[in-house]
Amino acid sequence: MTTGEDPCKDWSMKYKSVTGYGWAGIVNDPEEKIVGLNILMAHYTSKGPFIFTEKNLEETTVVRIVIDKMTAKRS
Repeated sequence: MTTGEDPCKDWSMKYKSVTGYGWAGIVNDPEEKIVGLNILMAHYTSKGPFIFTEKNLEETTVVRIVIDKMTAKRS
């Protein structure tokens, strides 16, 4: 936040924002789920690839998000 004497001119908030446009869909194919889950796990650890049991895959919903367009700004 920035502040100053004049509340209408000198006060502001610092921000970052991203807006994405596209579509999302549920992944039902077990092999595609494994790919998606390993991509997600690679974001958080250098270990892997991981083994997912049939039960793991049945209990987990994977959503694929395809982004057609993104905009971003910061202040």
